[in-house]
Amino acid sequence: MIYTLSVFIVEPVRWAARWDFRPFTAREREAFYNYWREIGEKMDIKGIPPSYDAFEQWNLRFEAEHMVYAATNAQVAVDTFALFLSDFPPAWHGAVLTAGTALMDKRLRRAMGYPDPPSLVTALVAATLNLRKWFVGYLLPPRSFANRTQRTLPTKEPYCPEMRLHASLPSYAGGAKLVHAARADGYRISELGPPGFKQGLGELGNGSGKLYKHFPRPRPEITPSP
Repeated sequence: MIYTLSVFIVEPVRWAARWDFRPFTAREREAFYNYWREIGEKMDIKGIPPSYDAFEQWNLRFEAEHMVYAATNAQVAVDTFALFLSDFPPAWHGAVLTAGTALMDKRLRRAMGYPDPPSLVTALVAATLNLRKWFVGYLLPPRSFANRTQRTLPTKEPYCPEMRLHASLPSYAGGAKLVHAARADGYRISELGPPGFKQGLGELGNGSGKLYKHFPRPRPEITPSP
């Protein structure tokens, strides 16, 4: 569990340092660490290092000692990529998979059982991400706080998260979809999720009796705040 927590902390920082238009600042790193540390403590994860730098060093030592190939690793990799590739046409799967492995470091590829991609693919992937970094950093205007989605949560239950959109957010930017997704009239947990998963909701409903009989409390219905 503690290694999984470390991945949530250090990998976004590493990604931003390598591929985003700017790296995390030292204050942002510590804030990010404090956020996930508190989540880890609430999950009763023991032995969390006392700072971002300490946790990163712990992560590096752990990977050096334990990140080796295993058949279970390969199966997890296959299943994870299968989920990711489901968003692409079948004809693209080979190319997308190769590009995905180019984003892994060599140790991770070895642990997952993937061969090294061709050097040309690695160079093309790096060039594409570096081009995106340059484009975002130098050509896009500064992000406007006024155009960000704002969320407010009521202070008492029962409640439904409400989403307020600034008037400056145009409809073509997804404003209408966000308003609809807020479900201001309340919702059931089983109703949430992408439309493509609706077929599985019936199966979930059919099996819910078996699950909920183990819980003494009834299922709450979430309703809008007054």
